Amino acid sequence: MRLFCALDIPADALSRLQTVLQPLRTQAPLARWTGPLDTHVTLKFIGEFPETRLPEIPPLLRRIQAEPFLVRTGQLAITPSGRQARVLWLEVETSPALAELAARIERQLEAVGIPAESRDFRPHITLARSNQMGLLRTLPLAGPEPLCWTAGAYHLYESKLSPKGAHYRRLQTFPL
Repeated sequence: MRLFCALDIPADALSRLQTVLQPLRTQAPLARWTGPLDTHVTLKFIGEFPETRLPEIPPLLRRIQAEPFLVRTGQLAITPSGRQARVLWLEVETSPALAELAARIERQLEAVGIPAESRDFRPHITLARSNQMGLLRTLPLAGPEPLCWTAGAYHLYESKLSPKGAHYRRLQTFPL
């Protein structure tokens, strides 16, 4: 099974984000837009993990002690830049509390053989994907006003891939 840990986005912030995205959706209707219920901030992508070993993960994540903290978004961005643009995302500011939570999750999961990331933690919210060359790079990247919320929990999710994109199922919640 394919797993990851993430912060959810509360309904009020998600509603404001969807309002901002509506004109962009109209301009790029062929992109695969992330559904509102699948929008999140990934803390740790675990990847494929044997379902028989799933019970090993929650006890490790329950050990993590952290306080609720403020999450704040930044600017819209497209990766990679230029003609190869494939992913539209919203930056999430890397506060010390957010970075530390991601690092603690990373360290705990190493105990079950899940390797640490080789690249720096770069929190974001994936908004759309496209395989069509140049489709996303035409979108205006102005705004939105920053979204802010208090993260009071994070979650372990299962990700199921399909031709229409990934679908997520929350497996467990870990309060901060």
